[in-house]
Amino acid sequence: MVNIPADKAVFVYVFGQVRNPGALEVKKSNMPTLLRAIAQAGGFTDRASKSGVIIKRIDQEGKETQIKVNVKDIIKGKRKDIPLKE
Repeated sequence: MVNIPADKAVFVYVFGQVRNPGALEVKKSNMPTLLRAIAQAGGFTDRASKSGVIIKRIDQEGKETQIKVNVKDIIKGKRKDIPLKE
């Protein structure tokens, strides 16, 4: 069994059309939502497609899953913000 402390730092990577792309260091106990991660990366640039944001997740076996999100729907309250995962 591996016990990962809740305050362990992990990285969330935000890239593409955000003002400050790169790695965001966050505490495992305080994983951001999609909107919060975008905000921490400086927000969208003027060229960003808010209707075509991709979340990539890699499971323990290395399999990648992509989730396409229309962030405009989250901003308008039509969809819940998506919690990011380690």
